[in-house]
Formats: sequence, structure tokens, C-alpha cells
Amino acid sequence: MQLLHEKHDVDALLVGYDHRFGSDQIADPEQLKAIGQQTGVQVIQAPEYELDENGSPLHISSTEIRIAVTKGDIERANRLLGYPYTLCGTVVHGRGIGRTIGFPTANIRLNEPRKLLPPPGVYAVTARWGKDCEQPAILNIGTNPTLGENPISIELHIPGLDMDLYDREIAAELLRYLRPEKRFDSLDALRKQIEEDIRLQEDIRQREDIRLQTI
Repeated sequence: MQLLHEKHDVDALLVGYDHRFGSDQIADPEQLKAIGQQTGVQVIQAPEYELDENGSPLHISSTEIRIAVTKGDIERANRLLGYPYTLCGTVVHGRGIGRTIGFPTANIRLNEPRKLLPPPGVYAVTARWGKDCEQPAILNIGTNPTLGENPISIELHIPGLDMDLYDREIAAELLRYLRPEKRFDSLDALRKQIEEDIRLQEDIRQREDIRLQTI
């Protein structure tokens, strides 16, 4: 703590309710405050933040959020975060297969390569780009097994959009997990499933709009 004060001009340090400090993993808040007084740093401990879910306290922590994302429980992750879990990146060129079956996709190269990804599958999302552009969309995370062996990719389909998004920054706000990724016997079967994914995404959006109107 002395190093923080002398080298980085830290006068106050805000720590979490369960924070452990330094190589000694000091967790006692009173001990931390005492060390802070000796070194000229005011130590402030943030209280635990809880949400009430169905009458029971919902403990919020980065660990719980990571677990929810890893399991594909996007709705829980979003409740814990207080906002949609979002993947941001640049639209890059892919193989163009989606366009040939009537569902062009924006291939996203993440700005943060180490961003935690939810499980492979299809997700209902809100796509945002430019200054005020926003539209419901579906997002596929996976290897596109119907098209053979491929590296994992992140592909966004925005129904009804007809514009060039290449090299644009785009964000996909995840709303709900729709289904796991699977291999289809033909491109026609894949096309039909994407149509169903879009209908399901629209149903979810309409129900969400109705819910917000009643709040």
C-alpha cells in the first residue's frame, strides 16, 4: 500500500466487500484500514450488493457472472450485470456462405480477443453500430459444422438490413440463448432453421416490449 501511495499518488483505495489485498491475501477490513492509516491511504470497503430475486437475495459477484455466461444463462448474467452482456468488434470478411442462402452475416472480430464467450449456439441479440443504428438480430457462435471443419467464429445476421458493414465497429448485446449449434444435412435445412430462429427472436422481442410497457 505504501508503494501505491508513494509511486502512484494513491490517497484513497476502494475495495470490494470480499477483497483480499497483497501477497498476504489480507481480508480483514479493519487491518486494511490500519495499514492504510500508516501509509497515508484511506481504505474504503464497498458493501455487498444484492438483488432480490423471487423473494431471495441474489449475490452479485464477477465469479457468478462468469459462471452464468459460461453456462449460456444470458438472462441471469444480464440481471447480475444490470445491462446486457455485450460482444464488440469489427466486421471483417468471411466466406460469404450466408449470403448465398439468403441470410448474409457480419463476421465479427472481437476488439478484446480474450473476451469470455458463452457456449456455441444461437442467441437473440440487439445489434448496435454507428451513432444511432440499432436493430434486433441473431448471433451464431461456433464452427458452422454444416459447412465442414472450421475455426470458431462470431456471425451476426440482421434481418432486413441491406448495407455494407465491413470495417465498421459493431456491438451485439446478448438477450437470450435460443438453441445449441448443430450440423444440418443440407443448406436448405439450415435455411429453414435460421427462419425459425428469426421468428423466435421476434417473438422474444415482442414479449419484452410488452413487459417493458407494463412496468
